[in-house]
Amino acid sequence: MTVAVQRDQVEQIDMAKFWPTFGIVVGASVVANLIIRIIATTVFPISPEFLPLGWGPPIIFTVIGLVGAAAVFLALGRFTKRPATFYRIIATVFLFVSLIPNIQLLGGGDARFSGVTPAAVYTLMAMHIPPYLLSVWLFTTRAMRG
Repeated sequence: MTVAVQRDQVEQIDMAKFWPTFGIVVGASVVANLIIRIIATTVFPISPEFLPLGWGPPIIFTVIGLVGAAAVFLALGRFTKRPATFYRIIATVFLFVSLIPNIQLLGGGDARFSGVTPAAVYTLMAMHIPPYLLSVWLFTTRAMRG
């Protein structure tokens, strides 16, 4: 018995599913990042002077990052036959690229920020993980047609 695999199968984003999924990804990512923030600032000696770990920046940058992620995903849906497949790759590459500024903070700090410590920077880096995992998982499964 021979099984034919269709390599030209088109993946399609279901817009009726995408927007509620996007809301779930944003809400869950913000909550996860605030939990990471609370735990880290409670457990580690992170200075309140380190503004990126205040209350607002984790929320704002999580939402901005996910709006960008959604735009990329939707563009892939418009211009490629395999948006979910390409999104997984692009999101993974961007995750590592997005860590570069944090790594640079470890290497010598930034005059714009006071209170930079390894614990603070590792906390920022950890906050990249929930939006990445949730967007890759939910966009590429729950928001797809079929």
